Amino acid sequence: MEKTRTAARIIIVDDMIQLTEVIESILRDNGYTNCKSYDDPEEALRDIIEDSNVGLIITDYRMPQMNGIELLDRARRIGRELKGLIVSAETSQILAQKPVYPVMEKGEYSRIVNYVKGVMS
Repeated sequence: MEKTRTAARIIIVDDMIQLTEVIESILRDNGYTNCKSYDDPEEALRDIIEDSNVGLIITDYRMPQMNGIELLDRARRIGRELKGLIVSAETSQILAQKPVYPVMEKGEYSRIVNYVKGVMS
């Protein structure tokens, strides 16, 4: 296990909580211990608004309450510089929309960790 890398919080959002737990576990194993997972994007958004220490949001695209792009857009409207990453099984459909956020395939955990290392350093 690597030493703790960051104090900024990483928020992970997916309506399938098992997937958030996998990503959170992998990030913790790589030294990113200040992570919190949510299966409800509305709840995540409330906490993002209240927690000025959030630096990165990793989110699924397709969720019942709102999609990942909507979540990231709403989170950015609070006026802080937040980084966002969409992790989805539907990358080709999302990329066709030309999103302003990076998109990675679910299961590409080493790419996700490398992205986190790049934006949280």
